[in-house]
Amino acid sequence: MKCRRIIFLAFTLFGLGTALADAPFRNHRYDAFKVLKLNSDNIVFIGNSITNMHEWWEAFGDTRIVNRGVSGAVSDEVVANLESMITGKPGKVFLMIGTNDLGTAGINNAAHVAANTRIIVKRIRKESPSTQIYVQSILPSARRDLEQQIQTNDSLRAICKAEGATYIDLWDALYSVSQNNEHSLDYLHLCASGYHIWCKAIAEHIGTDCTYPENGVNQTGGIGGSNGMRTSTFGFAPVRADDILLIGDEMVSSGEWHELLGSGRVKNRGTGWGWPGLGIADVTKQIPVILKGRPDNVAPERIFLYVGTADVNGTADIATLKERYEALVRKVKELAPHTPVFIQALLPMNDATKNATRVEPFNNALKAIADANTEVTYVDIYTPLLNGNVANTAYFIGNYLDGKGYVEVARILAGYMGGGVKAVTREEADERYDLLTARNNFGANLGTVINMQTGHGIGQIPAGSMRRLFKACEKGYALLADETLTVKELNRAGAAFSKQKLSVLENINRPRMSEAGKEYWYKLYTPNRNNRYMTSNGAGCGVTGNEIPGYASIWKFQSRPDGTCDIINRADGSYLNPAAVYNTQVKTSSETPQRGWTLSYANAPGTFIISSGNVQLNQTAAASHNNAVFNWSTGQTGADRDDIGCQYTIADVSDTVTIHKRNQ
Repeated sequence: MKCRRIIFLAFTLFGLGTALADAPFRNHRYDAFKVLKLNSDNIVFIGNSITNMHEWWEAFGDTRIVNRGVSGAVSDEVVANLESMITGKPGKVFLMIGTNDLGTAGINNAAHVAANTRIIVKRIRKESPSTQIYVQSILPSARRDLEQQIQTNDSLRAICKAEGATYIDLWDALYSVSQNNEHSLDYLHLCASGYHIWCKAIAEHIGTDCTYPENGVNQTGGIGGSNGMRTSTFGFAPVRADDILLIGDEMVSSGEWHELLGSGRVKNRGTGWGWPGLGIADVTKQIPVILKGRPDNVAPERIFLYVGTADVNGTADIATLKERYEALVRKVKELAPHTPVFIQALLPMNDATKNATRVEPFNNALKAIADANTEVTYVDIYTPLLNGNVANTAYFIGNYLDGKGYVEVARILAGYMGGGVKAVTREEADERYDLLTARNNFGANLGTVINMQTGHGIGQIPAGSMRRLFKACEKGYALLADETLTVKELNRAGAAFSKQKLSVLENINRPRMSEAGKEYWYKLYTPNRNNRYMTSNGAGCGVTGNEIPGYASIWKFQSRPDGTCDIINRADGSYLNPAAVYNTQVKTSSETPQRGWTLSYANAPGTFIISSGNVQLNQTAAASHNNAVFNWSTGQTGADRDDIGCQYTIADVSDTVTIHKRNQ
């Protein structure tokens, strides 16, 4: 049989893993939550960018409200970071999650969103029984599949009914988001008018009315996209005489400043959902919307500016950037002539050359601007966060501030804010960070059990083993409900649970081994990577993952004396051969290979990893690889249980779709 020709444009494996391009942003946002403290008075908003982009506490004039939205978040990440959002047993939780799941290959289905939402609701119920849970429908969007969105919301409604949570249906009220630009500029996110509709819909559950004006008009400052929509919310938010406004780019936007500084006078007017955020010219356009967007606004007590990172990363010379910044300061002073302005130095980057040639000269220019203007003060947040000639890694994730970095900046700014603010201390931040890290790790581990499959089928766990694990899981939730536990106690309990869980997972039901006179045939496919069926293309040829299974997509397992197994194709009798160099295509052979394969559990319910030493099967995602199956695993370990390309379902042929024998 002739090989099918497989042509590769490159040998670097792209698209593996669940990490998305904006993972550094999401990680620094999750990290920032771990230095913040919640209590039973708090009302917590959990979600993705649609939640992240709004100042909820200002919309209701209630500083008890906190934002735990993360732009780009998928439901898996909420599960993994849930302890940072519920430790302290908040009074109410408002959850909206799933839109990004439906836009992400491998998890773009209602069942995935529902499974994780069920975990979230159950965990809150177990750990904080008095917390009122509100699950909000995902919003209609023209950028997602309509039927999937409807199925997802139907599932969320059913979960709420089963678990005693309150379901809030926002679909009809905001259906226009999917149809026109009345309340959205991109058919996904919201302008201020859309948030106003949302706030009015949930006001009875919050317990207070929305502060937004009924006749408010979206003002974007001439800025498009999500940044323009964020700008429009500033035009609805009130500015009072004792307010302290923090205006700027992504660094400002991602800080929960009224929590970091313990004051409802401190208000966030930052914009950006990825480093570096808006440049100086766009922030200048925002100033009229921020200060004069509402007719009842008055000049605030103080204004803090942080912007210029995007400009410094450009090519304009420092003199030009100084002129841009001077124009920004003039615009602020024009609209708030008596308000003191504090211009913050840019933070250091993790690039020594960029710091020396761009950041430091720019900061010197800012200092010169402050020296030349009355009631303008330069605030140095560059030097305290520097280590040698680069950003101090204790305070940064790449170029993003981490949780402790935000605490450091808040502590510096507090010294320029006068009375009435109280910054989180380093000691408080360290204690909370370690505690919430331990709780997140333990809680996420417990959460994986809910979706594990029990039964006699392939990929399921025997009922007896699962009963023991469920008991251990209940004990774990009881421990998390006790918020007096120390980090040491949590880590010890987590390690014990992990050991028990791993012993149970090793009991996963595997496919039957074929032997003389008795054969069992299976299909192997990647359910979280486009349902690609592993297919032979002839002995000695590369293996591919085909969208439609054929006769060459059927395999059997045959035991070897060393406890491993051979994987043999039904169509051509070829053997899946582990002799593949890392990051290259796996091939078949006509002869028995020197080594066999091992099946073990993957970290997705009902799936396996298939490996031979440090060789591991991975279904590629890049079209340039013609959907080839590669030898690939994170760190070349052959034990990657998390990458979706490594997670295989093994299905008995008789239980799946009809196989069409191809012409030989």
